[in-house]
Amino acid sequence: MDEPNTEPAGRTRVLVVDDEPAILSFLKPLLEKAGYECRTSASAGEALAELQRDGFSLVLTDIMMPGMNGIELLERIKAMKRGIAVVMLTALDTVEHSIRSMKAGAFDYITKPFTTSQVLAAVEKALEKRREVLSEREYQKDLEDRVREQADRIRSSFLNTVETLSYALEAKDPELKEHSRRVTALAVALAGRLGIDEEEVEKIRIAALLHDIGKLGVTDRILDKEEELDDSEIEKIRSHPLVAGKLLAPISELKEIVRFIKHHHERFDGGGYPAGLKGEEIPLGARILAVADSFDAMVSNRSYQEAVGAEAALEELRRQSGGQFDPALVEIMDALAAEGFLDRGFGNRD
Repeated sequence: MDEPNTEPAGRTRVLVVDDEPAILSFLKPLLEKAGYECRTSASAGEALAELQRDGFSLVLTDIMMPGMNGIELLERIKAMKRGIAVVMLTALDTVEHSIRSMKAGAFDYITKPFTTSQVLAAVEKALEKRREVLSEREYQKDLEDRVREQADRIRSSFLNTVETLSYALEAKDPELKEHSRRVTALAVALAGRLGIDEEEVEKIRIAALLHDIGKLGVTDRILDKEEELDDSEIEKIRSHPLVAGKLLAPISELKEIVRFIKHHHERFDGGGYPAGLKGEEIPLGARILAVADSFDAMVSNRSYQEAVGAEAALEELRRQSGGQFDPALVEIMDALAAEGFLDRGFGNRD
C-alpha cells in the first residue's frame, strides 16, 4: 500500500536537486515568488536525506550529477511510494534520456537552458497531474474499502447461516453436534499437517461442522434404531450426503464445501458412495472428513454400536489404509496419536 505523503498543510513544498549552484540560485527564488516553499540539494544523496526528513509534493532534479544520477534518484523516489511528482532537468536533449525518464515515472522533462515560463508551466502541469493521480488512488482505496466491507458483511451472513445450521443439527440430536465438533478438530489437525493454506483449512473446518447436516432428512426412528437396519433404512442413511448437498446448494459460498460433504463417504479404493469416486478423484477435503468422521464414530458409543479404544480405532484405519482411507492421512493419524493429540477429547467415551 502507498505510504501517505507527509507534506504539512500550507504552501506546496518543492525540492530542487542540481550540482550546479547557479541553477539552484535561479530556481529557488523563482519558485518562492510563484508561491511555493522551495528547498535545494546539491546531490542525489542530500536530496534523499531531505526527502526522508520532510514531505514534498514535487522534485525538480538534474539528470547528470556526480555519484547517483537523476534517473537513479527518480527510481528511489518512486520506491518510497509517497506520491511525489518528479520533473527532470537536463542539458542533454536526447530521445533516450526522455524515454528513460518517462519510463522511470517522471511527470515531465525540461531541457537546459530553460525559461521562467517553461519551469513554472512544467511545475504546475506536474502538480496538476499529481493531484489527479492522488485523487484516483483515493477513489480506488475508497472502492477497495467498500468492497472489503461488503465482503465482510457477506462473510458474516454466511457464518450466521452456518451457525444456524449447526443449531438445527443440535436440535435434531445433541450428540451429532458434539460429534461434529470433534470431527472438526481432527479434520483441521489433519489439514494442518498437509500444509494446506488457511482459506482451504477454513473450508474443511466448515465442512466438518456440517458434514452430518443431511441427517436432518433422516427420521429419528432410523438414526436411533438399535436393531440391524433393513435395506431401505440403510439407503436412507446413505442418502444423507446427497440430502446435505440439496440443503446447502442454494448458498453459493458453500459450493466447494458441499463437495467435501457430499463425498465424505467415498472410499479410496472406489467402493464408497454416492458416486464411487476413487483415489484422488475424491476431493482432499472429503478424504480428510472420511478419516476424521470414521475415527470419532469408532471411539464413540452409538445406539447401534459400542465404542472401541483409540488404539483399536487406529488399527482399523491402518487395516483400511488404501482401501477405505487415503494412506497418507492414516500415516498422519499415527503421527497425531504419537504426539498425544488424540488424547485431547477423543478416546473411548460413554
